[in-house]
Amino acid sequence: MFEPVLPAHRRYRLATVPAPGGELAVGVWQPRSALDGPAAPTVLAIHGITGNHRCWSYLADSLQDTRVVGPDLRGRGGSAAVGPPFGLAAHADDMVRLLDALGIEQAVLVGHSMGGFVAAVTAHRHPSRVHSLVLVDGGLPMTQEVPQDPAAVSAGATRQLERRLAMTFRSADEAVALWRAHPAFRNEWSSVVHDYAVYDLGGEAPRLRSRARTEAMRADSDDTLFGADLRAAFDELAHPTQWLTAARGLLGESPGLYPPELVQHWSDRYPQIEVHPVPRVNHYTIVLSRAGGEAMASAVHRSLAGQTSAV
Repeated sequence: MFEPVLPAHRRYRLATVPAPGGELAVGVWQPRSALDGPAAPTVLAIHGITGNHRCWSYLADSLQDTRVVGPDLRGRGGSAAVGPPFGLAAHADDMVRLLDALGIEQAVLVGHSMGGFVAAVTAHRHPSRVHSLVLVDGGLPMTQEVPQDPAAVSAGATRQLERRLAMTFRSADEAVALWRAHPAFRNEWSSVVHDYAVYDLGGEAPRLRSRARTEAMRADSDDTLFGADLRAAFDELAHPTQWLTAARGLLGESPGLYPPELVQHWSDRYPQIEVHPVPRVNHYTIVLSRAGGEAMASAVHRSLAGQTSAV
C-alpha cells in the first residue's frame, strides 16, 4: 500500500476523530509557545472540494502561536473511507465533532474554496462554536442567481474534476509531475506543494490515484450550487467575516473565480463582509504559497484582535 509522506514539522501531528461512517483524519499544528493548551487560540482550517489538510502548511507556519487544526473532509485524503452522507451540513456537523473530540470550545474558521462554504454553514448551524470566519477564494456563490438548468451546470462544474480523479499513476513521481506542470504552479512550486500532491495519493503502484472520491465531490458540488443551507447561512450571517479573493483563477488566468462585478454584487448584498483582495496569487496559491499563507494569517490576526466589522 502506498504511504504518503509526513511533513517535517515538529509542531505537526496526525490524529483521528470518530464520525458516523468511520474516522476522520485530522492534522494538528500545535502552538510553538507556552500558550500550548486550552487558552491557545485555534484555527479550524477547511480545505477545498478535492483537497486535503496538507494545504495548510503555509498558514500554520505563519501562525506560530496559534493551534491550526485541519481535517480531511469525509471522502478525501485520510478520510476517504468515511461517508456518505456528504454535503455542506454533514461536513459542518463533522467540524463540531472534531472540536468536541479535541476539547476546543470555539475556533476561527478558515475555509478555502468549497471549504469556505462548509465554514459558513458550520457557523450557521453551530453559531456558539465559531469565533469568526475567513473565507479564502470561496464561500460566496459563484453565480448571482440559482442556475436555471441544474443538470447542465452540475455536469460542467464537475467534468474536469471527474477526469482528474479517474486518472491512475505508475508512481508518485508521475502524479507529482502532473501537478508540477499545472499552470497555477508554474512559478510557485515548493516542497509544500509536493507534499500536498503526494499525500493525496492512495492505492498501490502502478495504479496510484487520488484519494478524493468522485461521489463525494459530486454531492458537495451540487450542494454548493443548489442547496438551501448556503443561502440561509449568509442571509442570517451573525459572525465577523472576511473574504479573501485571489487575483487569478484555477489556471492562473485573470480575472479570478470572483470577477470584480461578482465581488461587488455580494458586497452590496452582504455589506457586513469585509473584502480583502490578495494580489499576485491564483485560486491554488492563495493557500499553497508563502504570500498566501501570510495573507490568511493576517486575516486571522485581525479576527482575533477584534479588528473586523461587527455584524
